[in-house]
Amino acid sequence: MKSHRSAQLRLLLQRLTSGLLLLAVMATVASAGATNPAPGKRGSIPDLVAQASPAVVFIGNVGANGEVQSIGSGFVVKPEGVVVTNFHVIEGAKALQVKMLDGEIYDRIKVIDYDVRRDLAVLKIPAFKTLPTVPLGDASQVLVGQEAVAIGNPQGFEHTVTTGVVSAFRRTEGYRLMQISVPISPGSSGGPLFDLDGKVIGITTSQWVGERSQNLNFAVPAEYVRPLLETKSDPISVAELPQRQPEAPPQQAVQTSGPAGEEPLAAWGVAHDHGSNFDEFCIGYLYISRDVIGFTTEAGAHAWEVPLSGVEEVKK
Repeated sequence: MKSHRSAQLRLLLQRLTSGLLLLAVMATVASAGATNPAPGKRGSIPDLVAQASPAVVFIGNVGANGEVQSIGSGFVVKPEGVVVTNFHVIEGAKALQVKMLDGEIYDRIKVIDYDVRRDLAVLKIPAFKTLPTVPLGDASQVLVGQEAVAIGNPQGFEHTVTTGVVSAFRRTEGYRLMQISVPISPGSSGGPLFDLDGKVIGITTSQWVGERSQNLNFAVPAEYVRPLLETKSDPISVAELPQRQPEAPPQQAVQTSGPAGEEPLAAWGVAHDHGSNFDEFCIGYLYISRDVIGFTTEAGAHAWEVPLSGVEEVKK
């Protein structure tokens, strides 16, 4: 009888031991899974920033007097020193300075290619070592409401990180823009906008500022820069870039149908909706002169005028 009970006790102990061993193995596997995410799984924003920041650059636009006259951001996409930024960041420069996260400053910058209308430029810096890079993504696969992260130099505060979402896709002057709630400021222009996989989905380019506006920011989709990276043309110096007309105050930047040389009585920077919900819009000036009210974009691609008398009749 004792022998039978001893056998039962041994069997029970074996089952308990096996169960505890199985639980221990399962806990180990779960712990390993939490520590080492499966390939392709999205990481945290701090991880993204740590990996991407070394490829984000500070760009100084140097004027004829040798002083930095404006600043912007950019990012390295090829290890030999190919940098993407906005065209307006480098426009009007006599020279450029590109500063890396490690403090290294490059000059003698060349321009590989540019797109004035979409506000893009690709630069070549004389890198003496292999540079850190960030990969380009595809904004056409991005969903409205998707989280996004920007790294740039707003107001000169280098490598500032901001987060938000993709608010909408808009169309202006014949191309798409990403509207984002990710805060940007002067100095952020040309910086990368990342998805949570660490891929660049856009180039931060502008913000809409107005009395009743809040957090209306825009980025150029990353796919527009791909053709510029494939150009076969010889790089040129920044001083060889075509110079657009200097941006004038609104009262001098618009044309009216009044007497030659007449300036508007008032003008305001506005976004002109082509529909009813800003799916398509353009940015320009609304102005009033002595006898007309009108609107024009800076390039004059979209413009109209109507007599003030007609507006007064409607008001009545």
